[in-house]
Amino acid sequence: MEIWYDSATMEVKAVYAAVVKTREGYSGTVWADRGYAVYADDQPLPRGMSTGAKLSFDVDGKPAVAEPPPAPEPDPVSVRLGELVAKLMTEDLTIAELNEMKRLERGR
Repeated sequence: MEIWYDSATMEVKAVYAAVVKTREGYSGTVWADRGYAVYADDQPLPRGMSTGAKLSFDVDGKPAVAEPPPAPEPDPVSVRLGELVAKLMTEDLTIAELNEMKRLERGR
């Protein structure tokens, strides 16, 4: 397991439950080059450990989550499509709204 984190803010930047070896070999230099620290151990991932979480270490030096990551913002296209579909099912859709719906679906 590897947890790459910003040592100043203690925010988790990347979590690898198992380091995947590629043909070229695994290298964490992309994270190290950005100045992030790494915690590597063979322990299972702590609850809530994902990118964006705030990291703390318990008395044994194992990572523990102090603050879960923020909820992802909903995709505005999906939200608008949901609104249009709901309106289509309950009332009449205007031609402009139908065209908007088709445009949003094509753009996905």
